[in-house]
Order: sequence, then structure tokens, then C-alpha cells
Amino acid sequence: MANLAKSYTDDVKYGSEGDNFSLKLTVFYDICGRVGVPVEAYRKALPIMLKGLALDYYYSDLINSSLTFDQLCQTIQQHFEDANYRRNTLTEWNTVDLEAIRSQNPDKSLSYCFQLLVTKLRTLRHGLTPDLQSDTFMLNKLVLACRNVPACQIACSAPPDTLGALISSLKTLITAYEFSYKDESTTSTFITDRRYYSNNNNSRHKYN
Repeated sequence: MANLAKSYTDDVKYGSEGDNFSLKLTVFYDICGRVGVPVEAYRKALPIMLKGLALDYYYSDLINSSLTFDQLCQTIQQHFEDANYRRNTLTEWNTVDLEAIRSQNPDKSLSYCFQLLVTKLRTLRHGLTPDLQSDTFMLNKLVLACRNVPACQIACSAPPDTLGALISSLKTLITAYEFSYKDESTTSTFITDRRYYSNNNNSRHKYN
């Protein structure tokens, strides 16, 4: 159990606000598997994956209950992730797009912002109702979220059939766009420098 606690940081714990229990439970299973925690010890280990309000709720209402590990997980999730939580998650899902993320991160590259978008959608996806968690639903959302960005328009106009293929295609196009933009910027700088030095040399010859 000590190894499990050492493997945990606050960013992978579930604290209710801004978190998704299903995602954090997946992390819990993965860490338990890597450090060798047996399934029968999951109930005892559960508090390690909690923080903040979720941890308070466990110790004030659940610690002495006779619920199984699965029942405890279900109780915690239902307590914090009610219908209002699902509605708020869907609202955020519907409004987020690549342009918005770029405006929030003006000093970051388009590639970096695209990765932020994919990560955010993957996180929000766990907070949607089960019928909205399919790859098809996320594929359609990714098309809508990127279609107004010039670098992404080719892939969004005729998207691949699978989510993985779409993400790969968008990454490739964005990388090519950034390379082209960087190349154009370098060429423009080179031309400006040539003009500057040429004019500077002409001035020197004029007054010599």
C-alpha cells in the first residue's frame, strides 16, 4: 500500500470539482496494477485516490459502511456527478473548440493547442452520458471544433472514418502548416535583411 501512495500525486486524485470519477478510477486501476496491489485490497486503498471534498465525503459518510469497493465507487460518483454535472459537462463539450483554446494560449503553437483540445475532449468525454461516449460522437465533435482553422479544413471537409485516423490526419496537416508558415517567415526575414544590408552598403559607397 505504501508503494501505491508514493505513486500518487494530487493531479491524478479525484476531488469532485473539475474532475471525472471514471477517468480517475481508470488511473487507480493502472497504478494498482503496476505496483502490485491485489483486487481484494482495492477497498482499503480507495482513499488514496481521493482528495478534497471527495475525501471528506468518504471519511464522514462511507468509511464505516459495509459497501463493497464497486458500491463505494458508484456511491461517490453518484454523489458528485449528478444530472446537473452531466449537463454542465455537455455544455462545456459543445462550446470548446480549437480557436478558443488558441485564444487562451496565444504564446503556444497550433500543434500544442490541438493537443490541449484532444486532451480536454478525452477528459470531458468521461463525464458525458454513456450514449454520448462513442468514438463517432467524439469524431464529429473534433471536426466541428477544428473546421474553422485553415490548417485543419482539408481533413474536416472529408474526415476519415475512424477517430484515430482523424487525429493523425489533423496532426500531420497542422505540422505541415506550421512548417510552411515558419519557412515563409524565414524567407521574409531573409529578404528584409538583404534589402537592409544592400541599402546600407549603397549608402556607404555614396558617401565615400
